[in-house]
Amino acid sequence: VDTKDAGIEGLKIKDLNKYELILGIKELTKMGMTTKVFEEVNLLDPHFFEQNPVLLFQLKQ
Repeated sequence: VDTKDAGIEGLKIKDLNKYELILGIKELTKMGMTTKVFEEVNLLDPHFFEQNPVLLFQLKQ
């Protein structure tokens, strides 16, 4: 039972970190730092903009 609880707790921390990262990227976008946004997203998923070209187009506008 303890390992199951630890796994759930670990998952919550992981989700929280992901949420904080997404909020950080959102703030960079609001500040117009498109290059930094592109770099951060590429670090998370190098194929993200290949799979979502419309988002890349919107980011560049």
